[in-house]
Amino acid sequence: MKRWEMYLISFIPINLCVLSLLPYLPSNPEKANFVDQNYHLDSSSVLLNLKSFFIPTGNYNTSDFISSEQISGVRPDVMYEVYYFGNSDATSLIEASFIKGTVVSTDEKFINFYNSNEIKMTSEIFTNQSLSNHKAIKYNFEPPEIILQAPTTHEGIIYWSYKLGNGDIYNCKSSFTTLNVSGESKKTLKVEKTITYNGNSKSRKVIDYYVQNIGFYGEDVVGNDGKALPFEVFFGLSVGEVSY
Repeated sequence: MKRWEMYLISFIPINLCVLSLLPYLPSNPEKANFVDQNYHLDSSSVLLNLKSFFIPTGNYNTSDFISSEQISGVRPDVMYEVYYFGNSDATSLIEASFIKGTVVSTDEKFINFYNSNEIKMTSEIFTNQSLSNHKAIKYNFEPPEIILQAPTTHEGIIYWSYKLGNGDIYNCKSSFTTLNVSGESKKTLKVEKTITYNGNSKSRKVIDYYVQNIGFYGEDVVGNDGKALPFEVFFGLSVGEVSY
């Protein structure tokens, strides 16, 4: 199936998507229930399993999210999905944003698992309906940018930074913790990011969560008061008829 055909499949009304995902809905989607403790994997586990924190295992190839605006009722027509292509050492994913069931922007990332405790992005293709002529913008990264790292037991926390093609800089800190997912304690990689936007002196702080065997699990936004509030909330995994 070609990529444009995948996008057409994505135009299925959100109501139908929601109904199909109800079995996977977390018991409390409005607030992530984190266990207040430090969690460490031993070095060998981290090296072997970081990929399982980044992409879903099994046959699932789509992660669905609802936004805080949808939860609050401010923008009930907004939805976000991530499509995964392959589970090999070289793979790609497409992050798609929807309004009223229609794709308004996509961000395709090409990923390599060069090293078992870090994940690198080699290129990125971004499209947005607001761009003139809806043209895609492609960025190549040489050397590839590290977009995810995991600490070892001895490190506990690891720091790094990366820069996107548009000039935005991400300063990151990751550590392991656990997350209660539908009543079950799951190993989770917590990544705190300070984003400095190109051409803008202001920065933004977010926290991303990656749950083992599920992948990206959502994002919180940290306000000026230091409080983290849900921004993208995990809704469920599904199997879509998407492939190259």
